[in-house]
Amino acid sequence: DLYMTCIVPGRPFRVDGNARLAPTDESSGWSRPIDADVKHLGRAKRRALAKVWSEAGRAEHAAIASFSRFALQLMALGAPAELVAEATRAMADEIEHTRLCMGIASTAAGHTVGLGALDISDALTDNVQAVHVLIDTIREGCINETICAAQADAAREATQDPRIRAALTRIAKDEQRHATLAWKTVQWILKTHPQLRSQALSMLQRPLGKWTSESPTGLSAFGVLSADEERQIAEAAWNQIIQPCARALLDAPIETEQEMWA
Repeated sequence: DLYMTCIVPGRPFRVDGNARLAPTDESSGWSRPIDADVKHLGRAKRRALAKVWSEAGRAEHAAIASFSRFALQLMALGAPAELVAEATRAMADEIEHTRLCMGIASTAAGHTVGLGALDISDALTDNVQAVHVLIDTIREGCINETICAAQADAAREATQDPRIRAALTRIAKDEQRHATLAWKTVQWILKTHPQLRSQALSMLQRPLGKWTSESPTGLSAFGVLSADEERQIAEAAWNQIIQPCARALLDAPIETEQEMWA
């Protein structure tokens, strides 16, 4: 299932199937000031903008933990240095994304919006198995981050504020690289564990479910896509990017899911 409730959610941090997020607080350690021009927005619009960007920041913050665990999983599986290096680079990317998102949220809110502690208990209690890393990488990287990158790029194009545009330019570029890392990881796992090809095929043929985003309308100038726009971009990414990549990787036809978000 897609983990998408905001602009650029990144790679979710799941424990026992549940996504974990840190709470917001007034700490300044996770907020990089973004001097976006929101003065002409009404109070309700500013609150909505702050909420969307703070939720994006919470998700990007959780992605740091997700990539940290991913790097350890890769090492446990004996992955090559290139994959581990890219996973650790992704952690640094997500730190910057978090600070940017919380900075925009703080500007919109009119006060510092930071982040508290993230619960990581039981995050590494299971033995690392290639099949589990494969499934998580396909769901959270190949699918989720590919769509995230496409949405971030579309939000960047719609944004009128130059500072938010610059932030989304950075985020979209990094998310594209993270998605590429996921596809490279799946390729390596299938090369070293060819018996898992059927699981990969099943994941990439599985319907993604209904779209659940509740993004507000009227904030596209500040990098916020509407729920309908998110859905349309996700459909295009699924059909035009994810399926062709899956076919190339697995050398098998992947059915088009015409009604997956209907």
